[in-house]
Amino acid sequence: MKIVKIRGYGHMGFHAYTTLYLANCAILNIAPDEIPVMDISNFESTYHDDQSENIWTKYFDQVEYNEEDIVRENEKGMFYNANGFMAPSERYLFSRMLHSYLKIKPHILEKVDNFKKQYFKGNKVLGVHIRISDLHDRPTLPFEFYKHKIDLYLEKEHYNKIFVSADQQDTMEALKEIYGDKIIEYPVLRYTSQGCNYPINHPEVHQRPNPGYMRGEEVLIESLLLAHTNFMFKTLSNVTNFTLMYNPNLEYCNIDFYFLENDDYPYQTTEETFRYNCKYETKEDIQHFINKTKKHA
Repeated sequence: MKIVKIRGYGHMGFHAYTTLYLANCAILNIAPDEIPVMDISNFESTYHDDQSENIWTKYFDQVEYNEEDIVRENEKGMFYNANGFMAPSERYLFSRMLHSYLKIKPHILEKVDNFKKQYFKGNKVLGVHIRISDLHDRPTLPFEFYKHKIDLYLEKEHYNKIFVSADQQDTMEALKEIYGDKIIEYPVLRYTSQGCNYPINHPEVHQRPNPGYMRGEEVLIESLLLAHTNFMFKTLSNVTNFTLMYNPNLEYCNIDFYFLENDDYPYQTTEETFRYNCKYETKEDIQHFINKTKKHA
């Protein structure tokens, strides 16, 4: 058995790990007789309950191997930063890598399938990703802009359900107050505006085992559920990039694109960096909304 070992690093977001793995599968040009494996052990991360464990194998099936099976390893720093906008060719390349090498655990796929059958079946579902808590290198979109975009697509496209993946419980509660039972949410731990965990729909949250593992499972499940929506509002995140890689045919709108000021932004962004299907608005319309929002801030 020929093993190509990909080593992770500490303190990364969950889908930074999956992106690192897929990027290295592409960069290392895995041969047909080679098997890529991921090693996330013996360093600190928010997903570890036991640092000695390779937590990758908690979420994904991979072969067991011995050290003598390793024929190649990735070099430190060999990491594609997909936090930026993903070009179409990259999206399809990463999608091929994902479906060739990334084997999600059956119990996770079962949870996704059961939730999808219960809440998505028979509905036209708009997927919305809202990320606020940890944006240190990019602007935070105002809540009013999310509402503006949702209202536009509800009116024009007649979605009857909205699946929301949000990191802030306050945001979720505000959306439910506006849209009522149109909102679909997967029961996860979110943050309050004070920055602490909020036990949404988890009566056993303080007793539940493996809290680190559960954080990762919840991120993975939400990103997979977004892949099963009919259309997605995407913000700049490895979470939604994973969604696009998992479902390369999903149409989406990168709604924070025009909020980015290139002079202050560390990633290269141009009109040609990615393709998306943002209907009904021009760049000028969005800029007008941004200016209007700033005046009332």
